[in-house]
Amino acid sequence: MGAYRVVLRTAMLCSLLELYSTATAYPPPPPITPAMKAAALKSGALSATPALGDFSIIHITDTHSWIAGHAHGTATGMKQKAGEGGADVRDPPKWVKNVATSRQDADYGDLVSFHARIMQEAERQKKDVFLLNSGDIVDGTGLSNLSPVNGRQLLPLLTKVPFDALGIGNHELYQSATVGNMVSSGFVQGWGGRYITSNVRHNAKDGGAPLGSKFRVVKGKFGTSILVLGFMYEMRDHCDYVAIDKIKDVVAAAWFATAMQSTVKAIVVLAHMDLQDPLTKAILAGIRNFQPDTPVMFLTGHTHYRGYDAKMARRAVSIESGHYFSTIGFLSVTVDAASGDPTFGQSWVDTNKLVMAKASLGAAGPACNGKASCLMSKFATPQGAKLSKDILAVRVKMGATRVLGCAPRHYSVLSCGVASASRACSAVDSLWGLYFDVARTQIMTPARNPKQIVIEKTGSLRYDLFAGPITFDDLLSLSPFGNKYVRIAGINGDLMQQLLAAMRTDRRSSPTSKPNYVVITGDDKGVQSGVTYELLCTTYDRTNVLKKLATLGAPKTAVAWRQTGKASINGTFVWDSFFETSKVFQCPKTAAKATAAAAAAKDGGSSLIIVALVLVGGAVAAALLALKKIKGDENFAPFEITQGEEQGGAAPGHQDLGDEF
Repeated sequence: MGAYRVVLRTAMLCSLLELYSTATAYPPPPPITPAMKAAALKSGALSATPALGDFSIIHITDTHSWIAGHAHGTATGMKQKAGEGGADVRDPPKWVKNVATSRQDADYGDLVSFHARIMQEAERQKKDVFLLNSGDIVDGTGLSNLSPVNGRQLLPLLTKVPFDALGIGNHELYQSATVGNMVSSGFVQGWGGRYITSNVRHNAKDGGAPLGSKFRVVKGKFGTSILVLGFMYEMRDHCDYVAIDKIKDVVAAAWFATAMQSTVKAIVVLAHMDLQDPLTKAILAGIRNFQPDTPVMFLTGHTHYRGYDAKMARRAVSIESGHYFSTIGFLSVTVDAASGDPTFGQSWVDTNKLVMAKASLGAAGPACNGKASCLMSKFATPQGAKLSKDILAVRVKMGATRVLGCAPRHYSVLSCGVASASRACSAVDSLWGLYFDVARTQIMTPARNPKQIVIEKTGSLRYDLFAGPITFDDLLSLSPFGNKYVRIAGINGDLMQQLLAAMRTDRRSSPTSKPNYVVITGDDKGVQSGVTYELLCTTYDRTNVLKKLATLGAPKTAVAWRQTGKASINGTFVWDSFFETSKVFQCPKTAAKATAAAAAAKDGGSSLIIVALVLVGGAVAAALLALKKIKGDENFAPFEITQGEEQGGAAPGHQDLGDEF
């Protein structure tokens, strides 16, 4: 009977969540009604197929393992731009655009279908289209972080997407195990020279060979050749597995001069750096030394917003296409035969199934006369549909759908110190306000210890917590980093005040309204002179904290923080424990009864067992694994970001964004 319940619960979890939420006070994601679809079609949100140029580019960046789509319908993020409901600390340039306006319910299977339909239209017009990715494929959901080695189960799924070239991101470079697995698994080499790492190579002790290819000329079916380069910003806190070369050295290298001899229609730079990072100008200058007239397109990322700079320079543009698979960037190029001047066309496509169907069906679209059911019936391809099923099967097998508790309301990661709304991080709808309770009850010992202080960088929380059932995937989406906590003892009150002041005023790593760090005390009295404190922080922040203490003339050491009778705790486990022990986050009994009744009504559950066996490939053991308590399980090992010895100092002119992006 116990095995039956486990299999039943595993197989039907996704379907029952909707039943579950309607049986409680928690609203489900808003349904897409026929009226909404019709309004969207009329409003232009579902645009016609983007106009193809002589050749075109489909751009994806910073997916952070969000390849299964967004169960809650929106790709909330850490960055809040003007026009998105909040203030920014700077006036955004005109090229900064708003986030997606429709539900982002599409997954990478839908991306495969979208690409295939665009390619069919391009084939009809005899034009080339290239699908490119600017990096940061890991960190963000259970598909990446529910693995002993970050991304191990994710990488095989990514190989099913026909990218023409990929670049690397900073999150691939924090852990040697992550990079090592990308190499040893064949992921890097499997792209046939199209995984581009122009300034990232193996460490010198390993020979210093390029990690991927330094450059690649990619040729389209209809004769278009593009030279693809792939650059990382000058990251300092990378793992020992790699070395990152400075841009000025790369553009002066012999291989770069050789690459610039290529005869191509355009040069594409996969640049994992901000749209307006000064390094993009340095790369462009290096290119122009050899190719003064060739069109250049920078496909940027890292800073998680939609942006387009149409006037970057003569015959050069730059685009950044969102994050968390909320956005598909589209860029077309048409070159005037007489003058050689390029005309660039640019648009974004929301990762909504219906939006993507409308935008990709081309000549087949008008035949549907705007009917959503017709569009959707023509959209999915066999390859895309199979990848969608494969993604779901892996998520279930990994335990990403296990329910931990239920949230009584929506908690926003952006509701923290937004000046225009005079909001405190402790606001009732702030995820950081909720984290104050987590820290005081799950990290401090005893709970709410007045002599302990927790300090945490605001980049460690990355996603909203939505009302209703909380799955393990939800937990890892908001707190994907398994950074352990450490203890720094013997800090007197006066020194603690100086340290916290220094941390709060530290260089902001991103142009958002949030403070750099939050400080959590065990009581409401604040830091008192004459009291000796213990500071608790994560391994990610440890190096910076210790450097600040040394600068203040009080060098200290940090030791692993272990609560009585427990192993070392990390930023993911404390949330897990909180959801399971907090009465506020217990699931209502009425919902449990409704779920049981719904299950019992289905042929005594026998049909559901069949579905379960299909989902897990006939292996009941896999279903048991998905539901067993994962804490301490070898199959659940959220990876840990650690700072390098050079942490805290960004490269000149560059914003080193650390764990925030």
